[in-house]
Amino acid sequence: MATRRHGDADLLGLARDGSAPALASLVHRHRDAVQRAALRAADPEAAARDAMLAAMRGVRSGAVTDPAALPDLLDAAARAAAERAPRTADVEPLLPADWFDRAWVAAGPAWPSGRRPLPRPPRWVRWVAAAVLLAAAGAGGTWLALSSGGDREVLGGVIATPLEGPSVLDDVPTAPAPVVEEAPELFGDVEIGELPTYDLTRPGGTTAGGPELTPPAG
Repeated sequence: MATRRHGDADLLGLARDGSAPALASLVHRHRDAVQRAALRAADPEAAARDAMLAAMRGVRSGAVTDPAALPDLLDAAARAAAERAPRTADVEPLLPADWFDRAWVAAGPAWPSGRRPLPRPPRWVRWVAAAVLLAAAGAGGTWLALSSGGDREVLGGVIATPLEGPSVLDDVPTAPAPVVEEAPELFGDVEIGELPTYDLTRPGGTTAGGPELTPPAG
């Protein structure tokens, strides 16, 4: 059983319904119209990509309703790109076999709007942006910590201020102070320097200038 090939009208209808492969097949059928104008540009792949983006915009917006109008649209877009950046050499460039496919791969991310995607910034730019965001977040946290210190000072002043009114400690009974009795003097009113001296070598056991010592009655 032979497989029926999609006609240009079928591919255009599928592309208008949102099928990117249908538009790719339709553009590839009119590759010669793109290539003739793209070879006049300094960058043929870029010119072909611009033509493909123009085809996306025309199909999705409904401006292209007849598949026969598509080759003219592709040719006009490629010529405009070549006029903006024309080829300066007189020799026609030799393009690789897959140059048209690479142009479609570059234009594919713009489907279905047909708008040129913004260039992605280099990796080092993203790293610098991330470092700046981290530094800004750290500075913001430090500022919040310093600004909240005033509240802690006010709270500390309120806590340090004594409260007026009766205190719970006022009702606690206090124990009386202990009475310390004075220790009795060992020698009465006699000072240490005035203690009597005894001379036991004298007969009668008398002291010089002191009282007599009498033996107890036996």
